[in-house]
Amino acid sequence: RELSKYSRFSVKELESLRGYFLDNSDYEVGHSGAKKAKLPRHKFPSVMRAVFPDIDEDAVGLHRLFDIWDVDSDGSVDYSEFVLGLGQLVSGSVREKIGLMFTTFDLDGGGTLTIEELADFVAQEGETAMAENEFLIEVIADLDADNSGEIDRGEFIDALTSTPFLFECFSRTMVPGMEFISPKLRRWQKGEKSKWDLNLLRTLWLKYSVGNAKGDRHVDITRFRKFMQDEMGATADIMPLVNKVFDRFDTAKSGYVEWKSLFNGLATVCAGSISERAAFYFQLYDADGSGEIDTEEVMEMLMSSREAADTSKSIVDGFLQMLDSDGDGTVSEEEFVAAVQNAPELMECFGRLFHTSEVETASVDPREVAKEKVVEDIRSLIETAAADPADARKTS
Repeated sequence: RELSKYSRFSVKELESLRGYFLDNSDYEVGHSGAKKAKLPRHKFPSVMRAVFPDIDEDAVGLHRLFDIWDVDSDGSVDYSEFVLGLGQLVSGSVREKIGLMFTTFDLDGGGTLTIEELADFVAQEGETAMAENEFLIEVIADLDADNSGEIDRGEFIDALTSTPFLFECFSRTMVPGMEFISPKLRRWQKGEKSKWDLNLLRTLWLKYSVGNAKGDRHVDITRFRKFMQDEMGATADIMPLVNKVFDRFDTAKSGYVEWKSLFNGLATVCAGSISERAAFYFQLYDADGSGEIDTEEVMEMLMSSREAADTSKSIVDGFLQMLDSDGDGTVSEEEFVAAVQNAPELMECFGRLFHTSEVETASVDPREVAKEKVVEDIRSLIETAAADPADARKTS
């Protein structure tokens, strides 16, 4: 029970973990003659696989965890060391988990993260050192607040605490297959489950970015359009909307986007909460930046959805009235977000640019939903609003 208090596992969970541990342990005889179970390095991956079935047993990060948990550096981990370390991994605070990630990536224990250390986690067979380092230079430059050329613990914790997307990527990179920090992201990329990690980011970045005279890399509008076509399935008829998305990601209005702006933006629209995605789409369609969406902008919103290209004016007017809770003829961001939160199926009207959907089934790809279905859903919502506006806003 004392161990349960400090390890953050229940007594029942500890009993289960103890079974895995003892089945793989060697035994040492102490001075008193009592036997003590110790988990040697070569058996550590097997025990961890029992807890995390999808992990890569050869991952650098997994073996680094063994070194961290082997507090007395005797080449083995005892039961207390194992459950205390595992407890921090799965039940620690956000800052504790990020701190553990930092220690794991800090292979030489020097207190900073270097390109060489990160390269050990993201390098792939057959790649040149230049290809490996080019992206990592970008990552370190963005996280390195004091421009020292390395990332210290404070910089790492601050960056990942404030940017959940980086939190996700570094956690997946630490030990591939270990889903220990955050929920799995929503579907994207041809309807498959997301696998955001530094390897995926590096692959996409090197494929679609271009270098400038200073050696920095960025994505311009041409490359972004190609990215959206190749990776997100965007078609020619929605390229005007793709251009608007690029403008939203280009926060500096420089004509190109840096790696973090691009992937943070994609993470928001592909994996953000309903309110985050609703706010993004509101700002996307608020063409004049007035903070309100009017009839013309609602028309553009619905017409830009490939599946609703034949939307009539009556549908647009009804849709606007349903969103306009105060009846002033326009829709504020607050009204828009509230409407989507109460009726997530509204995301069907404009969320398919990134193939996100609040109404997913295993057998139906959101990209293949016929336009009649979307228009029918909108009509149904409008009819409900006409019958009882309060009920329409409670629909979910």
